[in-house]
Amino acid sequence: MTRAVVATAFGGPEVLSVIAAPVSPPGPGEVLISVRAAGTNPIDYKRYGGAMGRDPAQLPMRPAW
Repeated sequence: MTRAVVATAFGGPEVLSVIAAPVSPPGPGEVLISVRAAGTNPIDYKRYGGAMGRDPAQLPMRPAW
């Protein structure tokens, strides 16, 4: 298991949660890497903030577009 950030609703940073997520084994031609740090782009907070629409079918969503 690994950790992942998901937006469970539309809104500000308060809608973000850290969850345990399964890790799929890499397939042919793929590798598994370990990430020490990550950031977000403006498009990420615009998506979970609802600026690009508020379709409930998109939830929960993982920022990282």
